[in-house]
Amino acid sequence: MAEDQVLTCRDCGAEYVFTSGEQEFFAEREFTPPTRCPACRRARKASRSADSGNFREQRPERNSSGGNRQRRY
Repeated sequence: MAEDQVLTCRDCGAEYVFTSGEQEFFAEREFTPPTRCPACRRARKASRSADSGNFREQRPERNSSGGNRQRRY
């Protein structure tokens, strides 16, 4: 079993522990090790989801009679 690793966050420079359990989880799914601490990961995720807003733009769609109606997603 792997030992816990101390990593440095690339955003804030804080040190954080990458546990052996997390290492196994990442390895099983073939993920690369994290480069941000948990707090910076949460902040980045929240920022990305807030920035994306409604990424699916509403566009008019023609109905069978030729008129426009809103497409529902």
